Amino acid sequence: MRSIACILGVLCALQVCAFAQAPVTLTPQKIGDGVWFIQMPTEPEFIGSNVGIVELDDGVLVIDAGFPLAARLVQDAVRTLTDKPVRFVLDTHFHPDHAFGNAVFADAGATILATNACIAEARGSNPAAFAAQASNARTARMVEGSRWLDPAIGFDGTLVLGNATRRVELIAIGHAHTRGDAVVWLPEQRILFTGDACVNGPHNFMGHASSEPWIEALDHMARLEPTTVAPGHGALGDAAMIAHQRRWFLELREHVARGLAQRHDLATITRELDLPWYRDWAGVDASSRTSNVQHVFMELTGQLMPRALRELELEPGTVRPKDDAAWVAPSKIVLTGFAARMLDELAHVAPGVELVAPQGDDALKAALADADAVVGSVSKVILDAAPKLRWAQVTSAGVDRFVGIEGLTERRVTLTNAQRLYGPQIAEHVLALLLALVRGIDDAARLTRAGTWDDDAVGAGVGLGAVRGKTVLVVGLGGIGLEVAKRCKALGMTVLATKSTKDRRYEVVDELETPDRLNTLAARADFVVNCLPLTPATTGLFDDAFFTAAKRGHVFINIGRGKSVDTTALVAALNDGRVRAAGLDVTEPEPLPAGHPLWSAKNVLITPHMSAGGPDQPELLRLLVRENVRRFCAGEALLNVVDVARGY
Repeated sequence: MRSIACILGVLCALQVCAFAQAPVTLTPQKIGDGVWFIQMPTEPEFIGSNVGIVELDDGVLVIDAGFPLAARLVQDAVRTLTDKPVRFVLDTHFHPDHAFGNAVFADAGATILATNACIAEARGSNPAAFAAQASNARTARMVEGSRWLDPAIGFDGTLVLGNATRRVELIAIGHAHTRGDAVVWLPEQRILFTGDACVNGPHNFMGHASSEPWIEALDHMARLEPTTVAPGHGALGDAAMIAHQRRWFLELREHVARGLAQRHDLATITRELDLPWYRDWAGVDASSRTSNVQHVFMELTGQLMPRALRELELEPGTVRPKDDAAWVAPSKIVLTGFAARMLDELAHVAPGVELVAPQGDDALKAALADADAVVGSVSKVILDAAPKLRWAQVTSAGVDRFVGIEGLTERRVTLTNAQRLYGPQIAEHVLALLLALVRGIDDAARLTRAGTWDDDAVGAGVGLGAVRGKTVLVVGLGGIGLEVAKRCKALGMTVLATKSTKDRRYEVVDELETPDRLNTLAARADFVVNCLPLTPATTGLFDDAFFTAAKRGHVFINIGRGKSVDTTALVAALNDGRVRAAGLDVTEPEPLPAGHPLWSAKNVLITPHMSAGGPDQPELLRLLVRENVRRFCAGEALLNVVDVARGY
């Protein structure tokens, strides 16, 4: 129902109503050789988005299908320009006024194109939204005699149509107006069709937008240096339109951020927005764009999921607590450690909930007595002091020290962690260890620091040459493992992986097997990367039998947990050549004591459990805490729910 409401909100925002009874004639405006622009009339009624028409060698590309009634008018207009058929239609995004006419064109032989992200958005919303519009007396005329139809072909990046004389580039521009926005670029004529990723005037609907990447999308458009810009709404323009649109979002974000720093509420922030240049451009006061101000306010206060978390593809739990008739909204959350510094900003996402950050053990125990949640850590002491506890958020990815807490499972306390937050950094650390060993970087660094230049001594590394064409086994295809797989695949490696369940196909993984096939896969791998969490099943998993079964002379990388490796067996395998080299960010014991055999084992590169570190981590953790607090208070499914029974 939420998706239907969002689409109907778009319709209302666009002031959709029945077509005027008077005939409507569209007038294509020629803006280049074989290129036309139709600015849709808005009086006496709004009848849809602007449309582009581009002549190809053997047909026509129409940019935006519009509503079905408008699509038929566009077909008539095309026939006045050329005898060529409409061969392709591009939905620049999934909104009704740009895509509901798909079936009209497809039934006449056209192929409907869109970004893969647009197709996903459309499939999630448009069938129900089309039906809702068709059953509404005020809007049914727009879609009468037609149906919803998904785009037939999806793309990422750039899809090229046309030929050398009229190259047409369909570009997935990123999450601007919607997650699946596309623009059309004609480089020889420097014409850019922008859909609603750039509009001319006060037409921005932000219901499916994200202002930060929208600015980046506009930057991308500006770098194309167009001389003609054809927007989804408003009059034809030039590159100045892109600059105005970018300035609007940039200054709006700056204004809202200043207001929040001064602890102003939304009403005050909106009222104080005064941008004379915007009035000159758009014809309305900036403060009248209340929905835009509110959207950015919600973005910056965490009431909408932050972009950084969306990009990490964090997985929500399978249960929404508010769907249970017995669910009650929380009344108190205790903040500890890192989270204790977030009191002010968490108030925006936890309205009506008491947030406390007690200092000292006695104050903590007293605060926990009636707490619904604790954010920052959990322990037996915390659990015993909090009889009402429903949720605990920890700040580490590994949870081996938490899942065994007595009473956690029995009390059905939901545990969430920071999995996937550290994936990109740890994956880059894996590559650093791997490449340093293969290329002999660590040996070269030692020699050059001593003032020795000996290229013959270090050039070969451990003798594996280039990694391209080699095979890597990622053991544990979770959040970190998947990031490792992506990077190894990009380097031209064959990627094997293990995962507890073969739940889906991953484009970056050539073969996925369950853990019982570990040794079989290891026998084929030039590199083995351990990304497993520590559980009873993974403790001591990499033992003498594993190193014997694995391909002789492989490189072993461990960024999982030290206790998953039998250290004695690893040292023996290094010394007898079963393992050619090892890169270890974690060890057992940890830290390694002086004189430990690993210090003197052959071809070992050790880093002191530092792979997850980096300047981005505190910010990502702050965003995760804020988002999960918002979800908990709203009764939504939490992110990064730990399966306590499985230990991860």
